[in-house]
Amino acid sequence: MSATGRSPSRRRRRARRSTAEGRSSNGSEERPARAGTRSLIAKGFGALAAVVGVLVGLTTLTDWFERKLDEPEPRPPARIDARIDEVSLTGTRETLESYLRSTGQSLRGLSERELGEPGLLFAVRVRLTGSVGERFPLRWSLRRARTGEALPAPTYDQVGVVFTPRGREHARRWPIWVPYPPSAGDYFLRVTLTDRKRQPVDERDSRRFRAPAGAAA
Repeated sequence: MSATGRSPSRRRRRARRSTAEGRSSNGSEERPARAGTRSLIAKGFGALAAVVGVLVGLTTLTDWFERKLDEPEPRPPARIDARIDEVSLTGTRETLESYLRSTGQSLRGLSERELGEPGLLFAVRVRLTGSVGERFPLRWSLRRARTGEALPAPTYDQVGVVFTPRGREHARRWPIWVPYPPSAGDYFLRVTLTDRKRQPVDERDSRRFRAPAGAAA
């Protein structure tokens, strides 16, 4: 891709030798031919595989482009906006009890004297967009108008309310009660809207106003 027995005649030997040589010659000629055929076939299959690979690659690339063309464009990220629209002084003699009742808060644990304490009432209007479920604490601080210095916490620097929007568009007006400062003078209220990481997202100051001194002064 020799025989045993009696000694053959010369012709038969010559014939056998010729035949053997022919077979040997045929065998030696056929093997390279077969090897060459296999090499050509292998090269043919290799070339065919390369062509098929290119065609598969082109088909895959074409399918990828078609999917990209067929896919809808991604929606832009929802616009998130949180802002304070207004801070205004609406009352100068609002008792703590009146404020707590108007906002539905408990009076438990407070004495009659504490409930009867008068203070300043502010109205704060906020607007939240695209922030459903996020928590936005609203912090206020009472400050001296001349220097901007904040009065000490926690009495004059605290969180007044936490907003948690239930819809994509949320607007709310909320009252904030502030006790009188320890001394009479000119002040303003700074209101800061923060995110859940306590980072400020918007801030607004009220107009300056004249406040009387508190009862403890």
